[in-house]
Amino acid sequence: YRIHGLPEDTMASPEASLQHYHPEDRPVIEAAFEAAVEDGDPYDVEVRLVGADDTERWVRTRGEPKYTDGDLTHVRGTIQDITQRKERERDLQRIKQAVESAGHAIYITDPDGVIEYVNPAFEEMTGFSEAEVIGETPSVLDSGEMQDGYFERLWETVLSGDVYKDEMINRRKTGETYAAMQTVAPVTDGDDIHAFVAIQDDITDRKERKQTLSRREQAISEAPVGISISDPDRPDNPMVYVNDAFVEMTGYSREEALGENCRFLQGERTDPDRVDRLREAIDAEEPVSVTLRNYRKDGTEFWNHLEIAPVTNDTGEVVIYVGFQQDVTDRKQRQAQLTVLDRVLRHNIRNQMNVVRGYAETIQSETSNGTADAAGKIIDMSDRLVGLAEKERQITDLLRDEPTRTDVAVCDQ
Repeated sequence: YRIHGLPEDTMASPEASLQHYHPEDRPVIEAAFEAAVEDGDPYDVEVRLVGADDTERWVRTRGEPKYTDGDLTHVRGTIQDITQRKERERDLQRIKQAVESAGHAIYITDPDGVIEYVNPAFEEMTGFSEAEVIGETPSVLDSGEMQDGYFERLWETVLSGDVYKDEMINRRKTGETYAAMQTVAPVTDGDDIHAFVAIQDDITDRKERKQTLSRREQAISEAPVGISISDPDRPDNPMVYVNDAFVEMTGYSREEALGENCRFLQGERTDPDRVDRLREAIDAEEPVSVTLRNYRKDGTEFWNHLEIAPVTNDTGEVVIYVGFQQDVTDRKQRQAQLTVLDRVLRHNIRNQMNVVRGYAETIQSETSNGTADAAGKIIDMSDRLVGLAEKERQITDLLRDEPTRTDVAVCDQ
């Protein structure tokens, strides 16, 4: 009566009982009862039952036909509420499905560390099949690369009832090693440990990427030129990173530089035309190279050769600007000195060659034959040397001046 949700004065009958079974399961119990009556077959089925109070339950119902003198006299049986057991089974099935489909390698051992279960991800990650590791210990994964005392600390932790989590180097079936983040937890029943669950995540690629990024970060941080990174998505493109060379070159600390636009290094003698060219290139999201007169924190001037390049993502959107800054003050000073020296030399060459040419012209006009011809050659050589000095001036000016960008049509449309 309680299972069916009926008052105890209800007249019970097989027909009335059958009507309480779930519509989807009713054919099962009907067929089982009919087989018991017609063929004498006992039955034992688990089906859903909906009580008079609309409460759905799982029940185990068993029936056994009884005979007297070869004639069926009655069917006796039992009905048991197994709802809680079915719910536990359903929960366990969900857990099993979750473990089976998990992307992490999972294995379970008994209290002595003997493997009793591994999931498909374990087989894929390690290369060992379930049959190869069941009955073995996790030592099949031992790479021999862990530090002394590692496994002692692991066992000491989990045997005390605590969870152990750490990186380790394991070995696949092929002999290849891999880095794993492993968590081992004891499964307790009161104070007793009756199993251990281990979860592994293959972090080999992640560690390699981290090491690569670390090496790159170190290379950028220790680069001999100033490097800055600016954020184009924030107003005024503030710098979000500067390396040690930038700090040393400008005299500004990182805290003072970060959040500033790189133009905070400009001053009253900074060439505005070069600044405009720099700004135009950034607005056009194009790389640019300029040499600017900048100012350190202490107010001293220095020549800064600045190269800025946009960095784009897969869709072509600019995500950062990288700036390379180099103090070229000494070079600019040497260029200025060379310019002065160049002018002095060209002036002296021109003047001296004019004197030589004058003497040669006098000799040519006052002599004849071979002497006059030799004087003419001196005049020609003087002109060529003066012309060569002029070409040297043009080349020097070209190399010294900042480059300019000009659009040139290479063919007709």
